[in-house]
Amino acid sequence: MLWRKSKTTFFIGFLCFICLKMAEAATLSPSQAKDSIQTLLRIASKNTYDNLSEATRVVNIAVNIAKEADLPQSLFHIYRLQGYIFEQNSRLNDAKVAYQDALSLQNVVNDSSKMDIFIDWAIINKKLTNYKISQEYYTYALKIAEKQNDVQMMSYAYNGLATVHGVVSDSEKAINYYHQAIKVVEKDGRKIDLIAPYRNIALVYLKANNPLLALSNAEISYRIALEVKDSVNIAGSLETLGSIYAASGKLQLALEKNLEALKIIEIVGNKRIMLDILIETADIYMQLNQLDKAEMYYNRCFDYKDFFDYQLHPTFYYKLGNLYVKLGNIKEAHLVFERSLVLATEGGFKDLIQKNNLSLAQIFQQEGQFQNAYRCLETARVYGDSLFNEEKARNITQAQFIFDVEQSEQKYKDLQIEQS
Repeated sequence: MLWRKSKTTFFIGFLCFICLKMAEAATLSPSQAKDSIQTLLRIASKNTYDNLSEATRVVNIAVNIAKEADLPQSLFHIYRLQGYIFEQNSRLNDAKVAYQDALSLQNVVNDSSKMDIFIDWAIINKKLTNYKISQEYYTYALKIAEKQNDVQMMSYAYNGLATVHGVVSDSEKAINYYHQAIKVVEKDGRKIDLIAPYRNIALVYLKANNPLLALSNAEISYRIALEVKDSVNIAGSLETLGSIYAASGKLQLALEKNLEALKIIEIVGNKRIMLDILIETADIYMQLNQLDKAEMYYNRCFDYKDFFDYQLHPTFYYKLGNLYVKLGNIKEAHLVFERSLVLATEGGFKDLIQKNNLSLAQIFQQEGQFQNAYRCLETARVYGDSLFNEEKARNITQAQFIFDVEQSEQKYKDLQIEQS
């Protein structure tokens, strides 16, 4: 197995070397350049999750070839892939730059490709909390999807608009957009595309402290997943049901749903969903005070550490630290809280910075290191004040966002009336 991996690595390196030398020699015809770019993009895609440095190196070679051969359409697709690679590796600002480069070339591609980059741009801005920009580009993508009668992309755009409104706690608008997605799919789409909107509606209701409506929508999602026999969605719907039961204090029922989901996903082999379910299962065992089992499931998460994203990574270590505190393993708790603090500081997650400092302060106090304990408490206080001020600012921003969106949506409706 190791030999096969080395052989593949050699082959990839050899291909990159040949493509680069050809590019440097400027001997490629447009068709040769396109073939070389396609080869390079396939190589980069395969390295997206396993080898970021190799993926970016190969993409940069493709960029040079496209520029040398004056292929703006190829360059558009290269930048899109570059953005995706950075995004999947939690390099969000780098992803934004790459997507912006692709966006600047939108006039050289057809409407379908424009719709794709609008969706990319909306997603990356949503992740970077630029919600107004995200909302605008989901709307632009929706306009093209409606023009092309592309049911799947219309559903995707409506789901995207719903998530943007969901993150700013505009639950009514979020649910409305999810219902729009459902209507589009019910009219002329695939039944499998109904699963996500119903699951997401359930999560919106859960966030809004309405467990009854959350449960009813989650059950619809689960029934459809069973009907279409989609194992990944069955597991995902079970996890959602587990979250609702856990929030309602029905921990044993929540655990049963997660363990059932885990059995399914172990067969299917979706590692990202596997990680989510393992963490949630461990969390439930923590709440049940079954600490040995919680530790076992947290430890299993290390097998999927490549799928820790920029926010999950520090959160996971913080949870693990709390487990070690309960187990009385203060030394290990200290180490993982420090690890979480470093990651939270790198990511700028102020709530986790505050929480880790409070936890470390307690440990230092137990160890008699009162100066360090005071330092951590003071840091936690500063971040607590900052979080309070940010919360007030966020409420103002959300109110402004909702007002701005209502205006832009009215303009969009007026434009539709004018066109018709």
